[in-house]
Amino acid sequence: MKKAFIIYLFVCLGLISYGQTSWQWGKRGGSGGGGSGTLADERVIDMATDRNGNVYALAVNNPGLANVDGHPGRTVRDRLTIASWSCNGSFRWMKNYGGASITMGRALAVDSLDGVYVTGQTISNNSLGYTYLDADTNLGNTDKRLFIVKYDTSGNLKWLKMPQPDTVAFTSLSRPLDMVAAPNGDLYWYCFLTPGNYDANAFTVNTPGYYITRFSATGAHQGTFKLDMVTTGGGNSANLDGITIAENSHFSRDHVNGRFYLTGQFDPTYGTLAFGSTAISSTGTVGALPIYLTAFNSSGNFLWTKQSANNLYANTRNCRPVIDPQGNIYVGGDIYSGNTFAGHTFTNSLSVHSFPFILSVDMSGTKRWASSGLPRDGAAAGYNIAYTQNTVGMAGYYGGLLKWDNDSIVAPLSMSGTAYILLTRHDANTGLLIGMDSIASQATLNNVATSITGDKSGNFFVGGSFDYRLFPGKDTIASVGGTYDWFVAKFGSQQCNCSLPLANFTNVSGGSNLIHFTYTGTMPYISVSWNFGDGTPVSTILNPSHTYSTPGTYSVCVTVTTACGTNTYCKPVTTSTVGINAINAPNPLRIYPNPVTDHLTIDFTAPDTKIEIYNATGICVYQTRSQSKNEQLDVSSLSAGLYFIRLSKLHGEQQVAQFIKQ
Repeated sequence: MKKAFIIYLFVCLGLISYGQTSWQWGKRGGSGGGGSGTLADERVIDMATDRNGNVYALAVNNPGLANVDGHPGRTVRDRLTIASWSCNGSFRWMKNYGGASITMGRALAVDSLDGVYVTGQTISNNSLGYTYLDADTNLGNTDKRLFIVKYDTSGNLKWLKMPQPDTVAFTSLSRPLDMVAAPNGDLYWYCFLTPGNYDANAFTVNTPGYYITRFSATGAHQGTFKLDMVTTGGGNSANLDGITIAENSHFSRDHVNGRFYLTGQFDPTYGTLAFGSTAISSTGTVGALPIYLTAFNSSGNFLWTKQSANNLYANTRNCRPVIDPQGNIYVGGDIYSGNTFAGHTFTNSLSVHSFPFILSVDMSGTKRWASSGLPRDGAAAGYNIAYTQNTVGMAGYYGGLLKWDNDSIVAPLSMSGTAYILLTRHDANTGLLIGMDSIASQATLNNVATSITGDKSGNFFVGGSFDYRLFPGKDTIASVGGTYDWFVAKFGSQQCNCSLPLANFTNVSGGSNLIHFTYTGTMPYISVSWNFGDGTPVSTILNPSHTYSTPGTYSVCVTVTTACGTNTYCKPVTTSTVGINAINAPNPLRIYPNPVTDHLTIDFTAPDTKIEIYNATGICVYQTRSQSKNEQLDVSSLSAGLYFIRLSKLHGEQQVAQFIKQ
């Protein structure tokens, strides 16, 4: 339920917010170095939280001595900072990288085993001074550029990898593009690699291309494979392999089914881009820069891709695809009115400016929902998105008046200026706007939220760039020298070091499409609500009974809220049995082998049959549509255990079976 719209004036400009939570604190970082253009670009590149609610930020500085939350950096050549704060805003630690030449960060990742990872590239063969990684190490004179560093969550260096061969040419085009960490500490490193022997001959690259390499939590090489993705260079002789096309791409991995998802913007100026046999197309006219969302299986084989219109502009900015526990995918950015992406056409009748959007698809690439902002007076953009507790948050900027597509308030956010920090929050099931917020600022010219992450308690942490003063919560943060500084701010509740509630339920059939539900989650609670999955109103009865109008299987969700946050649990429920245990279906599936290790074959599937796999707790962990009569599914990434597979044909017939994954 939205609260009344409130305008609060502070200094010259104000914070406008509605919702049940608020800005809690804010911290600044950056250097006192000056400069213009890229040298003035101080911003947060990436963010993550750990299992204890601590937040980590990876940020770029102007060349100069870093100053983070009042703590001095290493030298006047600090270029990259990793900093951490606790949930309540207490400074924990930081690391500063730099040297006489370029040091660039690309991604930051955190696992569930107290590992913090950073990847990037540097030049450390300059007689004026070599690259330093804070006080931990000096790289010395080397032509190697790529690096991966691991710390524990207390900031202690665990290991450093520079996987390029010792004989690498200084001009090598190899570069890191992104990185994600699995909860078990496995690290997935997405890079463009040129031929050579890598990681002390642990793996060999024979052809230039886009590779994903898996390392264990100890840094041991676990495997490398090439993505089914090809770029070719354009007219730029320095871009013969077309790598510039993918330099702004970001990827994620679904750690349940092993799939990879890639998103980015295609600029035909730098060559061509194709996934499998599907080329991303553009008319080549000025400003015609389409975006894409592409899926690969666990081996890097192409599955499907979605592209925006080839004659209009769109941008995914820093948006890494986000995956929820049910395997749904979310992507964001900004787009122009009239552009179509993943089956949705975005429109804005208020202005001709670009506007932020979030779009969600299921595992087969089918649109679930789309939501977008409606600026009237100036441009607005989404830079990054995050998921926590059934809520999707977007970080970006706006200028002037901004509405949202499902919002009934005439002017939710309105300030007069160039750019203001934007945070929007959306229901992950429907895309409906929950809240839209900004941070009060003074004498602003360019403020932008470039990164966002969420914690287990439903809080969001936002990072970005600002030019003078910001007022997040009760804090005041001010830039120190130079042109811009970077910031980290928390939006959410004051609760820290608090265990998130457990949401869970059981259900039994009462016959005649009647299901009785019993809540089995955390007690005591503030509220419990039920979504029965059939479009009927939400119920707040603790143990409700619900009669469905038609027989079938529905996704039922229970949401519980305590003082520590909100959590949601969903599972499929049929009107005639408990959960998905309809094993004695009239037309049972023939699947083999069973038990299965790598590939499961389904006999006699009709074209375009929906295929779903559920684990023993009722969570959908795999979803696709049949392409052949004898469909083969790659289930190698599933954990060992009992699973249920369900086929839903176009005319409504369903078939269900169970199998064991070894």
